[in-house]
Amino acid sequence: MKQKDNLVLNKASALDLSFILDHDETFQNQDFLKLRETSAHSNGWVLDSEIMDDKAFQAIMEKPGKYQKELIINNPNRSVCARVAGTVADKFGDKGFQEQGGELNLDFVGSGGQSFGAFIIPSMNVTLRG
Repeated sequence: MKQKDNLVLNKASALDLSFILDHDETFQNQDFLKLRETSAHSNGWVLDSEIMDDKAFQAIMEKPGKYQKELIINNPNRSVCARVAGTVADKFGDKGFQEQGGELNLDFVGSGGQSFGAFIIPSMNVTLRG
């Protein structure tokens, strides 16, 4: 295989695929596959961070119970609830939080962005008014 040299696309012109195409010692070293200690695609602080930083939320992560919060949302807040759902599912599994009596009631006021409410889990109730 050989990489094309005459690429006209700005993004593609910067690609160097030699580590895949060259079958030498470099390719045999698979250190590049190891997970990073920090995410390469971190979004930094997001609206989900406000929920997860709340001491009441942290308490129900230790002992499942009911949690209620109202937040203001606007269009740039994308994938709201995905990080929260992932955090809960990571600890309790997809249904474990609900089975232990946990319930998340999140009320948003404003305009939800792309993928609002994506990946919510059972017992996670999300409303959007706006």
